[in-house]
Amino acid sequence: MRSAIELEKAIIDVLEGTTQREPIPVRNITSIIGITDGESCPRTRKLILSAMKNNNVAIGSNRGGYFLLRSEKEMQEYLNELMSRQIAISKRIEITYYAFHGLN
Repeated sequence: MRSAIELEKAIIDVLEGTTQREPIPVRNITSIIGITDGESCPRTRKLILSAMKNNNVAIGSNRGGYFLLRSEKEMQEYLNELMSRQIAISKRIEITYYAFHGLN
């Protein structure tokens, strides 16, 4: 069984050829690094976050999968997208809370 550090390095290697336009799906990453994971690949997703934190590698994701962020511009665009999603989720939390309590 490979260590988390080895798996993180393997993930980084897999992502080497990726771009925002050509990401790799999480299931493919799981298969390539050779681990067993659940339906939505939660273990692989946690390893990706660990790889980012432990190796100072910026990894983005979109509907197509994961990719390396290679420029300041890409990073800013990705962070803007994440912030937009965060705002949308916050609004949904608020609407759900008020709807549940009949406070709309």
